[in-house]
Amino acid sequence: MLQAIARVGRWGRVALTQLSLWSLCAIVVLMVVDVVGRKLFDRPLLGGVELVEQLLLVSVYAAIPLVSRARGHINIELFDTFVPARLQSWRHALGEAFCGVLMVACAWLVAHHAVDTHQNGDTTTLLRISLWPLEALVAVLLLMDGLSHFVAMREEPEGAVA
Repeated sequence: MLQAIARVGRWGRVALTQLSLWSLCAIVVLMVVDVVGRKLFDRPLLGGVELVEQLLLVSVYAAIPLVSRARGHINIELFDTFVPARLQSWRHALGEAFCGVLMVACAWLVAHHAVDTHQNGDTTTLLRISLWPLEALVAVLLLMDGLSHFVAMREEPEGAVA
């Protein structure tokens, strides 16, 4: 069972990395095409800004679970000196649980908003791209981040005294 979870975790990291990477590559290509169109042909890329906004959303939210799993967030150690060494693992678990609950709640709110957006038929202004699929993707990515925090609860904190 743990091996299956590890395989899914590895696959998930690869998939999220590729999603974020290719989104950034597409943003760069769109920006180059837009700038060349503006400067050389006096014709900007129609809807380029909308596409870049959507791709930036995908790139940022695909990277959030990766950063959380790698413990790449900024840590402010205000209370670490007040917590005895023997309670560090509890503090770590509570912090991860809090972040996990917060991210799952955010995922639920975004998913609820995606349903509303789908029912209202909301689209982008110029290209009329439906907004709900990207909002649903963001909800899934936030849920993945929340679950990664729950997995991290069981791990030893960095610098913990065993």
